[in-house]
Amino acid sequence: MLQFFCHKKFWLPLLIFVLLLITLEIFLRAGLYDKWLSPHSLLNNSIKRKAAIYEIGLDNIHWITLGDSRTDRGLAHELVQKEQAKKGLNHARLTFPRSKLPAYQTLSNWSYENLPNFQGILLGMPQSNFAQPPNPFNQEIIVWAFKDYLPSDYINQQPVNNWTPFVNLYNKTYISDYLHDIKDLARRLSTRLQEINQRQANPNRLFFAGIKDKHKSNICAYNLDKLKSCHLTAQNLSKKSQLNRQDRQIIRFCGNDAQKQQLDEKQISTYTEQWLRFFRQYLDKGISITIILFPQHPIFDYLLNPDGTQEVQRRTLNSLANQADFRVIDLRHIFSEKKIPPCSVFSDVTHFNPTGRQYFSNALIREIKKEPLK
Repeated sequence: MLQFFCHKKFWLPLLIFVLLLITLEIFLRAGLYDKWLSPHSLLNNSIKRKAAIYEIGLDNIHWITLGDSRTDRGLAHELVQKEQAKKGLNHARLTFPRSKLPAYQTLSNWSYENLPNFQGILLGMPQSNFAQPPNPFNQEIIVWAFKDYLPSDYINQQPVNNWTPFVNLYNKTYISDYLHDIKDLARRLSTRLQEINQRQANPNRLFFAGIKDKHKSNICAYNLDKLKSCHLTAQNLSKKSQLNRQDRQIIRFCGNDAQKQQLDEKQISTYTEQWLRFFRQYLDKGISITIILFPQHPIFDYLLNPDGTQEVQRRTLNSLANQADFRVIDLRHIFSEKKIPPCSVFSDVTHFNPTGRQYFSNALIREIKKEPLK
């Protein structure tokens, strides 16, 4: 048995395999694969945003916009940029789908350390974001290009597998983060090449422009006014043989007699404190922060927002109300005040359609014109 392990028939293939892995890891760390990344991937998204900042110049970025997909898709960023440009300010769109507080902290940390003229943060905040659990998993993929600035408490609290140290070692490699994209490249090479050619025709700075949302429909065909009708709609949709994007989302949210969750006092205090710690960290450094409170579909009120979410928001904002560089732009009721049916301005229960996006963005610009960001 010992002779077999010592024989090159055993160790030579193993050595070649290890050398190939090391070579691939070096190749990925050098950024040589990045031009092959899927234009639609989270990795490519953050890499291109960072490249756009360097293309414009670190000295020339003054404000950043943060938020998840609702801010990324729901805000006409080009209008904000145009308004800021009147004051000689450049405004960078650093909104990322699925991003949560650790991502906001990472992007703010990077901006503070690398942008010499960094002045302010514009943060899109639907009410549901106030009830985010601490340290959500996988935020490093979302802000991959900026991940060296992840907050230490996020890194320290990620799950560690004590039984398989090799798994923990693998999770720290670039291979683990790029593997999904590499497999997708191998599976659909010709399609990927077409996507890359289209992407190369666009300069990096276009990543700061607003998204032209392809989902132009509304959700008025679905009865989602109350919890009971939400359940019934999900039951009826589950009987369909073919489901579209909206159908699947409604079944996921409303199916199986979904019920509203409840935050206890400990959770309310924890969520409040984590937001206050983030805001105060940058207010104390002289960075202005403006929060945009988003309108949401009624499903968040009767189902998706846990009871106590509003209390987290109230405590957080009230604690900062007297801070000179802290501002709240409350646009939660812009649709209801004009008696606009919510279903007509959402492409699904989470995101605005182009009509909602334009109405919301115009309302924000009016507020900025009345009182400029500063």
